[in-house]
Amino acid sequence: MLVRYGTTVEHDGAAEMGDILIADVTVTHDVKSIAEREGVSIKVKPKLSFRDGSIEEFGQLVVGASKGETREATVKISDSAANEELRGHEVQVALKINTVKRVKLPQ
Repeated sequence: MLVRYGTTVEHDGAAEMGDILIADVTVTHDVKSIAEREGVSIKVKPKLSFRDGSIEEFGQLVVGASKGETREATVKISDSAANEELRGHEVQVALKINTVKRVKLPQ
């Protein structure tokens, strides 16, 4: 409940559940880059959902990760994805962690 009154501060250690990662995200299919985004803010939670897929074990993937590390996962694209060529296929998602942030609660 107090989280909404907290401030987000950079954390020098490893990521924990509930932290926020600032990461560069690269998505590839058959070694071809299909999407790249820099400085994406991602909350560490058990599952990370995208419009066309999800990383089921996201928390396990990134808990313990620190600034400068890269974590990778395979994601199956949904059968209803906008990009018909990728429907049902697997893509690789790489997260290069630039910053780990944590909510500092008020005193």
